[in-house]
Amino acid sequence: MKKNTHIQLIFSQLDKKLNQFLSRKNWVLIGVLLAFSIATFFYVGLNYRFAYLRLKGLYLHHSGMSQKALSENGYTLYFGSFIQEQAKDLLKSRDLDPFSHEANMTFRFTLPLTAKVFHLNILGLFLFQFFIIGFIYYSSMLKLGFQIFKEKTLTFYFLLGILGLYIGNVTIYDVGGYGDTFGYCFLVLAVLYRNPLLVFLFSQLAFWTDERALIASSFLLIWWFFEENERFEWKNLFKNQILAVFFSWIIYFTIRFSLQKIYGLSIPTGSGTGINMDTFYDALGWFGAKLWQVYEIYVFMLAFVVYVLVKNRSWMYLLAISVAFLFSLATSLIVIDTTRSLSFTIVLLFISARILKNNLENNELKYLLMISAFASVVYPMFF
Repeated sequence: MKKNTHIQLIFSQLDKKLNQFLSRKNWVLIGVLLAFSIATFFYVGLNYRFAYLRLKGLYLHHSGMSQKALSENGYTLYFGSFIQEQAKDLLKSRDLDPFSHEANMTFRFTLPLTAKVFHLNILGLFLFQFFIIGFIYYSSMLKLGFQIFKEKTLTFYFLLGILGLYIGNVTIYDVGGYGDTFGYCFLVLAVLYRNPLLVFLFSQLAFWTDERALIASSFLLIWWFFEENERFEWKNLFKNQILAVFFSWIIYFTIRFSLQKIYGLSIPTGSGTGINMDTFYDALGWFGAKLWQVYEIYVFMLAFVVYVLVKNRSWMYLLAISVAFLFSLATSLIVIDTTRSLSFTIVLLFISARILKNNLENNELKYLLMISAFASVVYPMFF
């Protein structure tokens, strides 16, 4: 009993101090900076060698070192020069190694368009991602979390925990031009704002950042369909936000198929490429590890969400989440970088948060989020 009292006292004092920080008018900025500082200390401060090598590779790439020379010197996964090449001629059909990452970037237009519109070189694009998109991303997660929890400290714990995952620390890790920060950010924005035009816009930006955002957009439908309660109601299919997502799918596929036919653009698949069933079968042997790499401690939160939905007999809600997750999981196992792929299910974490908020007492939820945040941030994910 005495030990429990001390633990409760520590939690209480921590909560009180945090409340003081977040009670100010500019609490979103404070929350983002505080969470990012704590996460960066554990991710970079205690693992500075890793961060140094990633940033050194970026500097060498920006200075003109070719990707081949970078690879020979141990610096891999840098695609900034290819993005610059795309920016010069977006619709050019290129003869690329079918197993290369560049071959999969054929329809990923958001980053090269960003580089072209804002006249950004390799380093400039990273800085734009880190400072502009990164801040929008973190502040949007904080605002969305507050919409769910209605309490600033709970929201902060939730954001801090996410920053320990690849989903959260991607702004620091991705110095090579993957663009995941852009994709994850746009998906969050597509559920943060209710305006159907914004839902359409942000989903389009996400789709053209990476096709995996399209696959994970089923969670956008689930978010808006079950917005009010956990019951299945046919009328929700005609909500403006859901129609916006459907329309976004139609526009994306129409444009993509047109580009394939007119300009001969395509992504290689099958044997001898980075997208094949051999990769899928091999990944099944590492299923547990790959799942943990994405969600880490939040695997238990997701499992508890399943328990809650079963207990509430919310079968259609559970079915929708299960189908969307299994589809995202299956497609992520077909490619080599499963962690990046499955991380596009970021909206699932917010769906789970909403379910827990509606079914747990406030203190239960607070302890769950505090412990999860601590466990996640002190042992951050290294992709």
